[in-house]
Formats: sequence, structure tokens, C-alpha cells
Amino acid sequence: MIIIDTARPEARHEPVVLLFGVGLIGHSILDELQHRRPVAVTVMPYDWSDSSQRKLQVQAIEERTSSIARNGSAVRIVWSAGRAGFLSSVAETETELASFRDVLALAERLTQNTHTQMSFHVISSAGGLFEGQRHVAADAVPAPMRPYGVLKMREEELVRNSTNLSSHRIYRLSSAYGYIRTGTRAGLVAKLISDGLRRSVTHMNGTMRTLRDFVFACDIGAYIAEQLLDPDVMASDVSLLVRARPCSLLEVQQMIEEVMGRKLYVTYVAEAVNSADITFSSDACPARWSPSDLRANIGRIYRAALSSSWS
Repeated sequence: MIIIDTARPEARHEPVVLLFGVGLIGHSILDELQHRRPVAVTVMPYDWSDSSQRKLQVQAIEERTSSIARNGSAVRIVWSAGRAGFLSSVAETETELASFRDVLALAERLTQNTHTQMSFHVISSAGGLFEGQRHVAADAVPAPMRPYGVLKMREEELVRNSTNLSSHRIYRLSSAYGYIRTGTRAGLVAKLISDGLRRSVTHMNGTMRTLRDFVFACDIGAYIAEQLLDPDVMASDVSLLVRARPCSLLEVQQMIEEVMGRKLYVTYVAEAVNSADITFSSDACPARWSPSDLRANIGRIYRAALSSSWS
């Protein structure tokens, strides 16, 4: 995890951000914060599997945060971590939930011990919560169909039920995609581009007609960074960060083939557990959310991949 000190000399009460999980979404949030202003970044270890080791690490994180959180400064904790996915078992999701509980307990202690304004931001999953549903609205009730969705629902419930936090923000993301980063899951679009450059086969769970809602990680990072730096973020909220313009898996494949100028090698595995459509209503998104164009972003990711390959 990393601690991000956003304070500027002329504004001493700006928030300290604790970012747990620097994968696809976490990287995008960090990039956006660094783009908006100079920040001080402290990298600290956090063990996702060893609870005894994690206890010592959480103590160190707590001490470090308390030392840099100035009088009147707010603290924002962002949970964008987790190795669990759609196909994870109950045992895998329970391990992740244990880590989440430790971070939530850290937030509650910091609130009590430092009397800071604590805002807890959770990256959740619209796909996991609303799998198999169409035209999901902002007020839709989650109905998870597998352990991963149950995990996300439980994380949301734990944060909402905490009585020690000043506020919370929950971001329910659809199928996120982003730039290709070594060691980080980048989503289906980047996977197709990466495999296409290597001329290898991509195995996709679903049929050619399966509908998904693809949202760009950079858009997500920009939106959440704005929330983190907003002094009025102390109101609790739940947001659906979706594009609300679904595409079939075949449509996405064809867009990438047009941009790359070559055919992709793709096999579709029409498993019942991962082939259901997931779509969202156009009025489900928050007011200041503005997702960018899928095809244009495919071009950006492809050009970045080419540049990286030849650098």
C-alpha cells in the first residue's frame, strides 16, 4: 500500500490518502493525483495473506499516518485491493475479507485516536453485484450470484454499518480496462491487444453475443481523485461508474482488429457461469461522471503498447 500526502505549502489542511491496492484502478488513482499536483508518496508493505505479519504492518501504517496527518487534516482510505475475481472460491474471498476488515479497523482507530475526519472509499463491482441483470438503475438492489459478488456486498455493508467513520464512498465499477502494466490485471481490452501483438490465442468466457459494459480505468481514476481532493466529500454516497452503452464481446474484438489492422485469435467458452449479459441504465451514473469513448481508448492503449514494445 502507499500513503499519499497531498498537502501544498499554501494549503496545510489537505487530505492524506491511504491507498490499499495499486493495481489497475489504484494505479489510475495515483497517476491522477500526481498529475493534479505534487504529492509525497510513501510505500509501505501490507501482507495480503499472513494475518500475523499484517498486524505489525498495520501498526506501522497507523503510526506513519498519525505522524503526517496535521491538525485538522482529513484522512481518506481507498480500498482498491484484492486478488479475488468472478471465479474465486469462498475460501479466497474470505481471505480477502479478512484483509478488508483489518483496514476498516485501522480507519476506525485513526478516527478515534487522532479525531480526524475519516472518509473510507471502497472500489466495488457492479458486475459482481448485478450479474445477469439488464438495465440496472442507480437504486437497483444487489443480488450477487457467486462468492465474489457476496464479498463485495459484505464489504459495502461493513463500511455502511461502521459508526466511527465520518463518511464513506462506494464506487460500483463495471468491466474496467486500462493500459498494459507488468504484473497488473488490465482487463479484457488490454488482454486482447497484448495477445494480438504476440499473435497468441485469447480465451474468453462468454459467447460472441454476451453483453458487457466497458469503462476506462483512467476515467475512474480521474473521478475518484476528484472525490478524494474535494473538501466536501464528507457526505456518504454510492456511485455506479459505468459507461451505460453495452458492447458484445464480438464487437470489442472487431474494434480491436480494426485498430490493429489484423485478425485476433479468439476462442469463446460459453460457460453458464460467466456468459450472462450485464447492462446498465443511462440514468444510473452520477452527475459529474463522464466516461470516454471505447474505440478511441483502444487506439490509445494500442499505441502505448507499441511504444513500450519498441522502447
